[in-house]
This record gives sequence, structure tokens and C-alpha cells, in this order.
Amino acid sequence: MRSLRAIVFAALLVQVVIVVLLVSLWLAMTRQSNLLIRETQRHTERAQRANRAAATLATARRLEKDFFLAINSTNRNVSSDQAYAAWHAAYLSLGQRLDELEAVLDKQQHGTQLTAWEQVYQMYGRGFDMIARSYPAESRSPQEANEAMNAFDGPLQRFLDQLNAFAAEQNRLTEQSWERLAQQRRTLNITLFATGAGGVLLSLALAFWLSRRLTTPVLALTNAAERVAQGDFEVRVPGHSRHELGLLGLAFNRMAEQLRAQHRTLTRRADELEAANQQQQELLAQLQASLDEREALTATIRELSVPVIPVLPGVLIVPLVGTFDTARAADLHQIVLQRVEKTRARQVLLDVTGVPVLDTAVAQMLIQLTNALRLLGAQPTLVGVRPEVAQTLVHLGVQFHRLMIKADLENAILALLSHQRLRQAV
Repeated sequence: MRSLRAIVFAALLVQVVIVVLLVSLWLAMTRQSNLLIRETQRHTERAQRANRAAATLATARRLEKDFFLAINSTNRNVSSDQAYAAWHAAYLSLGQRLDELEAVLDKQQHGTQLTAWEQVYQMYGRGFDMIARSYPAESRSPQEANEAMNAFDGPLQRFLDQLNAFAAEQNRLTEQSWERLAQQRRTLNITLFATGAGGVLLSLALAFWLSRRLTTPVLALTNAAERVAQGDFEVRVPGHSRHELGLLGLAFNRMAEQLRAQHRTLTRRADELEAANQQQQELLAQLQASLDEREALTATIRELSVPVIPVLPGVLIVPLVGTFDTARAADLHQIVLQRVEKTRARQVLLDVTGVPVLDTAVAQMLIQLTNALRLLGAQPTLVGVRPEVAQTLVHLGVQFHRLMIKADLENAILALLSHQRLRQAV
């Protein structure tokens, strides 16, 4: 199995080899160009120094002629000694120029030529010495001096021609070196361009190949993951490649298969839960209906447990039966007060005949109810207090201030009727 890491490493290695090849080629061509440049500089330096030596030799020959013209002249204003001194200075300068030229020449390549030039220069120097010894200023013969120096004309002329020829040869070599350097630079540019173009093409080929081998599977995985995220658990990716991305594709397919199985299981469970929820909703509706019925029944029972009966216009009877806890006492307050407000009653008869035990709590409840009735403008009357109840209330110390009390319901109604007749008579 080829590893994805190995594929990427091989691609990078190819790129590195291309770069190293380009750099090595550039360095080699640059090194060769530097050699040609140094060689051109050597040829140029040799040509320049040879030209200076030839110019100095030509100057010495001209001053030589001036010297002989001076010693042949009858004019006293022309000094042969000055001409001789200038000639001798040019000779010494020629020696310096030859030394400079020798410093830039290869001893093995130009050793013979340097020796010949040195011999001619020394011969020229011996001619100076001979003229200086044999012909003092006061006894010089111009004709003998000319004949003595004529013997050096041939070697000196050949020396001058050789220097000029050497300078020309060095100039020609310089031009050839420049041409070779230009050709080498053109070759370098072409080679670098060709190598770079080949590297670019190879890089493009590698990029295309890597895109086929790497990018395409990654895009396929991305698209498949997006479809799975959207709920399509049937999607699969091809996993035929044998590197890590192929293994990733196979793992993704297994994951998609597991997700599909889990989705089916969850769908089935969701359907089951939906059915169970529907049943629960139905049961809840039934329970709610039962609860509503129960609350209605409870309300009916509450109303029946606290009956409020109108007996006369503006007169209500509230028969109290059984024991009273906190909840029933609250119901009593609410029902009685609502009926009083609704009927605008002015008299409320509270019949306690059916209350078996009238303790402090019941007494307080009655006191609070009578106070609330007064606030609504109704006059409460306590009816049906039995002897044992009266004893209990006295024993408990409960007092009903400003509350009308009747022995039974009949007496209470007769009292109300007589009160109404009395008011009508008035």
C-alpha cells in the first residue's frame, strides 16, 4: 500500500531536485563566466601594458633621432646633453613598462618571448653605454655615433613590431573572450529557461496528478459529508485508492452505513414514541375530561354544601350543616358574599342548627362572615343556637357583638315579617 505521506514526500523531493539542479547549473555557469571574465581581464591588461611598452619604445626611438639631430646641428641653442638625457629617461621608462608587462605574463607560455625582449632591451642599453664611453660631449663625431646606433635599428624595429603584434593578439583574445562570455550567457539563459520551463511543466504535471490522487477524494468526501449532514444516508464515496484517503473513504462508508442503520432504528423508535405519545394524549384528554367533570361535580357539591336560599325579597337563608374546615369556610365566605352581591339582599339568616360542634374556629369564621356581610350592606342574623352550643360559646368566651340572634328559623322569619309590616305602616 502506497502511503499518502510517501506520495507527498516524493513530489516534494522532485521539486527539491529541480531546484537543486537549477541552482547547480546556475552556479556552474556563473563559475565559468567568472573564469572567462578573469581571462578577458588578463588579456585586456596584457594588451594595455604591451601598448604602453610599444608607445614608450616609439618615444625612445623618436628621442634617439632628436639626440642625433642635436649632435649634428650647428646651432648652439640645441643642447645634445638635454636630448641625451630625455632619450635616456625614455629608455629607463621602457624598462619599467617591460617589467609591468612581465608581471602579467605567464612565464611558461611567454618565457621565450620575454627573454628575447629582455635581450633586445639590454642590447639597447649597451648602445647607450657605448655612446656614453666612446663619445664624450667635447669629442663626439656625429657620423660615428650614427653608424654605431644604426646597428640596433633592425632589432629595435622587430621589438616594436612584436610588442604591437602582441598587443593586437591580446586584443583579439579579449574580443574572443567577450564573445565566448556573451555566448555562454546566452547558453545559460536558454538552459535556465529550458530547465525552469521543464520544472514548471513537471510541477504542473505533479500538481495535476496530486489533484487527481488527493484533491478529488477530498472533494468527494466533503460532498458526501454535506449530503449526510442533510440526511442522505445512502451516499457513498469510492474507496478504490490504496493510500490513507482511500482508507478514509472506506471508513466514511462504514460510518454512513452505521448512521443509516441508527437512523432507521431512531425512526422506528420515534414512530413508536409518537404512537405512545398519541395514546398518552388520548389518556390525558380523558383524564382532563374526568378532571373537568370532577371539578364541576366538586363545584356543585360546594354549592350544595353551602346552600343559599331566598325566602323573601331581600332575605337569604344560609343553612349550615356539618363540620367546617379551612377550605369549606373559604367556600362559605365566597358563595354567600357572591349571592348577597348578586341579589342585593339586606337580610342574611345564618342557620347553625345543623352544626354539631361550634368551636372557636367556627365562631371566628362566623364573626368574619358577619363582618363581611355588614360591609356589603346586609344585616346578618344567627339562627338555631342550641343550648349545648350556647354553653360551649360562653365557656370559650366567644362574643357576637352587634349580631342579632334568634332561637330558630321560624322566629327569625316572623321577626322580619313584622319588621317589614311595621316599616310599611310607617
